Amino acid sequence: DVGIAIPGLVFIILVVVTLSPRMPSVLFLSGDMVALILSLSILIASSASRTVRGVALSLRTEQYVEAASALGASHTRIMRKHIVPNLFSVVIVSATILVGSAVLIESALSFLGYGVQPPTPSWGRMLNDARRNLTYAPHMAIFPGLVIFMTVYSFNMLGDALRDKLDPRLRGAN
Repeated sequence: DVGIAIPGLVFIILVVVTLSPRMPSVLFLSGDMVALILSLSILIASSASRTVRGVALSLRTEQYVEAASALGASHTRIMRKHIVPNLFSVVIVSATILVGSAVLIESALSFLGYGVQPPTPSWGRMLNDARRNLTYAPHMAIFPGLVIFMTVYSFNMLGDALRDKLDPRLRGAN
């Protein structure tokens, strides 16, 4: 409940500001990028786990799960045959939406100056740089904003298409 009470962006800013100076470089990633990836991973994992738990609890009360249990199916068989196939589409859709959210959060942090530091390119940093030249060069802000929009939209559409293809309830619909 404490994790839900703190807004995601505030949590990430706190983690990045506290960990960036102390975080070592890993392979080709700088310390600030490692702190950003770590904080985004924590935020996304908590959101995904809440979604999966909620769907699994609702699937547990479905009639076909109760019928399988009444017929003597083991918990492992119920999980493998009934719960996991119905969870799979929800996890895929949730993951694609969360990737879009991660792109937006990283762009917002870079726009505010808390994301990846120069010379690492970032769409949020590009928008921040274009803010000063908006009156005479609006294309400098339009294109990074359009790319952010198209990336998030594409991930959402990918998740929607995968859900339509993978959801067991929708397989026989067409």
